[in-house]
Order: sequence, then structure tokens, then C-alpha cells
Amino acid sequence: MELPDKLVHYDQRYPYLILIPIGREHKKVRSIGHKYERSVLSRLNDLISERALLSALPDDVMLPVPIGKDETIYPHLIRPDRMLWRDISVEDGLILDEEDVYEEDFTKLSAAALAVHVNHVLQDYQFNTMVAGYSREYWLNQIAEAFHLHPLIKLTRKKKAVIQSLERMNQSSLLAVLKYPEDVARWRDRLEYMMRPFRTVPASWLNKQQNLCNHEKHLTFDSSRRAIACHCENCHYTVEYTVDQHMISLQEEFNVMKAETRLGKLEDEFTHIINHNHDITSKLQQLAELKSWLLTDHHQLEENLHVANWIMYYQPESDVMNQYPALMVYRELKNMTLPHNQHNNALQWLSTFEIDNMAVLTQLPNWLARLPVDLAAENRADREELVQLLELVKYQRDDVVIKVKDFPLTFEKAQMVINLVETYGDHYPTHMLVHMLSGKATHKIRSLQLHEAQTFGLLSDWPEKYIPQLLNMMEDHGWLSKQRKGYTVTSLALDML
Repeated sequence: MELPDKLVHYDQRYPYLILIPIGREHKKVRSIGHKYERSVLSRLNDLISERALLSALPDDVMLPVPIGKDETIYPHLIRPDRMLWRDISVEDGLILDEEDVYEEDFTKLSAAALAVHVNHVLQDYQFNTMVAGYSREYWLNQIAEAFHLHPLIKLTRKKKAVIQSLERMNQSSLLAVLKYPEDVARWRDRLEYMMRPFRTVPASWLNKQQNLCNHEKHLTFDSSRRAIACHCENCHYTVEYTVDQHMISLQEEFNVMKAETRLGKLEDEFTHIINHNHDITSKLQQLAELKSWLLTDHHQLEENLHVANWIMYYQPESDVMNQYPALMVYRELKNMTLPHNQHNNALQWLSTFEIDNMAVLTQLPNWLARLPVDLAAENRADREELVQLLELVKYQRDDVVIKVKDFPLTFEKAQMVINLVETYGDHYPTHMLVHMLSGKATHKIRSLQLHEAQTFGLLSDWPEKYIPQLLNMMEDHGWLSKQRKGYTVTSLALDML
């Protein structure tokens, strides 16, 4: 720690000690005159002197001793690691918390116990003095560098693609359709314990090749082993850095050679399983090729799907999708990840598939039989039919779209309510929107000139108490969205308009 010169006191009688006043109101040591304090300080000084004569300490070693008010000795020595990189000002003085000092009351220790304690404290000071010669950032960089040199971390980076493939495959729904489920179950059981070495290190520590995670780190120091422990509270992970060897010990160590061998075995076992499932891999390849073919005209398919979705909105019971095979298959496959180019490695290829409905594998033969030869021409023809169908089913101006008690709301008026909410909904609270719709010209409404709006009094023939229910029902329809203040119009409503 760096202490201002005005806060330290040297006494020629104790050349191996630095006397430090502690407390906000105690910023200067005048002299040590009490017999008891002098005897305690002499014991400390003599112990250090003996070690110095044995060449066990550097020539300039000095031990800080805290002095309380009235020049009394504070009975606990200061922990040097708690003072590292800590700025102490003359104005504030040195304030010590319980964790800033050692537990031992050195004034009550026997001669032997005091010698052991002082040796330990001096060892801590020597190590922390070396640490303090560099910045905290320097040590974090040293720890990060050594971390990425650890054999397990190097192996994890080297085998990153394999490890990620194994983890993805373990969660894949494809496993449920593979033949010989007992082999699959055995493979998954073996994967659980074989992957332990690679699951113990947080992913956030592996993402950057020269750094650790982005969270705040807590450093603790072990002078007996000349080591620095680095802990991340967010990741619940700790590593220990040995200074002299520039080496990291992980929170849990593993046999790295065995871990690498087991990765290879897991790959080989999965390849063996896949070799007995050629029918599945063949269908997957067909699905990938089918999606790739559909994507050659995806702009037209997206337009057709948009129209078809509106038809199903107006007629939820409609079977419109089944009437257009290319559109139906496109909707099923569009959000699935189906890699077209087969990877040389079966594990890495299959692990990239994301299929949320495995029924597509059984539906594939029927799809292939129904799909057209000329996709673009079929999609253009489908578009014309879908647009005509939408014109027949969509709301007409006099269609009743919502009914509250005996009060119907036509589509034309629903559009006007939506326009009102789009203009005023996120500026004014719900009760003011209700007043506008009911035609209630309150003082607030008039002062804001809202009574001049075109839609003012649109529902003047409705009981005012039903209008909030109407807004709630329009929210249920997906046309409005309730906000802390009023409503906003949804994209569905804007599309419908």
C-alpha cells in the first residue's frame, strides 16, 4: 500500500517497524510512552531483527503496526493484500474494517506463537510488495495469458467444432428417430461424463483468446504458494495463478490426454450409429435439397404466404394451405435449419440440423409427389387464386366484427377507432380516448381541441361504460396493444387497414 508520509511514524527504537495511526480522527503518532506499548513493539522489533540477522529477510524490511488513539496499540496487524492498489489520503486517514486485519491478537500470543504469526505476516508482506510493483491490470493479463496456455483450454479451442457438435447433437430431436435407440441412449450416457472436462469452464471465459470474461474479478493472494486466485462471482468460477511458474490451475483439473481420446471415441461411436441410419440421412439430404429448391423462388412464396395468412385470419377454419403444395411445404420448412451441403463429418453435419417437427420426414414422400415441376409458374398461378380468394373472405365495410352486449361494431367503424388510436392513443390515457369516442366534451378535451377531431363522438350511440370493453376486445383481436398510458395500434391492424 502507498501511505502518505504524513501518516507514517518512524521511531529509532524500533528500526524494523512503521507506526501507522488508524481512525478518521487519528492521523498522527506523537510518541509511544506507555510501558506496555513499548514492550510489545520491542518484542515485534526483536523478532524481525533476529530473522534479518539470519538473512531470512531483505535489509529494508519494515512491518506496519497500527496505532490507535492515545498511542495505544491496535492488537491486529494489517493484511497487506487488503491495502493493494488502495489510495489513502491524509484527510480521510486510514480506516480499517474487520477484514482488513489478521484475526490473531498479536499482543496476547506466546513467544512461539508470535514468532510463527510474524513470520507468516512478513511472508505476506514480501509477496504483496512484489505484487504491488505491478498494476492490477497487469496481473489480470498475466492470469488470462496463462489461462489460455493451459492444456485443457488449448484442447477446448482446438476441438471447438467437435465439442459444439456433440453438445448440439445431444439436444437434437433427430436422436428420437434414429434406429437402435438403446445404442443412442448408451452414447448419450457416455457423453454426459466424457464431456465433463469441457463443461466445467464457463463459455464466457473461452470466448476471447487473450482475455477472460467481462465481469469484475476478485483477486486473493497466497504468499506461501506465491499464487493469486482469480474469482468471478457472476460465473461462479475460480482459477489459481502460480506467479513463479506462470501457470494456471483450473477449478477442477482433468487428464487432458484422456479427455482428447474420449472426444474421438464419442465421434466414432456416433458415426457407427449413423452408418446404420442411411434412410434417415437420405431423407435429411432430400429435405435440404427441397428447401434449397423452394428458396429459388422465395420472394413469390413469401408474398403468397402473406396472402394465405390473411385468408386464414379471416377464415380460421380454412384449409387453404393444403390446396397449394409448394406454399404448404415452404411454410413447414422455412424456419428449419437444413444444411444443403453434406459435411464430410457426419456428426458435424447432422448437429447443424434444426427440425422442430420430425413429422416432415414421414410427409416427405407425399410432398415430393405433389410438388410441381415448374415452381415459378405454379407460384404465379397460386398468387392469382389467393388474391381472388382473399377478396371474397376479407371484411366488408358493413360486416360486424365485434359485438358488446347489443351494440355491434362494423368493420368501417373499427377502422375509424383504429385510426383514432393511431393518432391519439399513445399521447392520452384510456379515459380520454373513451370520452372522445363517446363524444363527451370535457374541459380537458376542449382545452386540447380534441372535440374537433373527425372521429369525435364516433360511438355516441353507445353507453360509455361499454367503450372500455370494446377497446379490450380489440386488444384481444390483436388490433390494439395496451400501454401504461393509453393504447397503440399493432402491425396486424395496420396491415388490415
